[in-house]
Amino acid sequence: MSYNPDKILKAQTTAAWSALTRAKLDIGTVATWDRDLLREPRLLVPIDVQAFVVPFAGTAEP
Repeated sequence: MSYNPDKILKAQTTAAWSALTRAKLDIGTVATWDRDLLREPRLLVPIDVQAFVVPFAGTAEP
């Protein structure tokens, strides 16, 4: 496979190239992903999850 600067120039402006370089993945890993799975940008929002824990002994924690 020879280096083709025109191909690299075209590839660098695609969304796939951007995702690949930001994720620091190789093309072999990305090739294993499901092509039909929707992958749009997402906004991650922190949430606070609280739970009431009852230990195995049966006494509740405050």
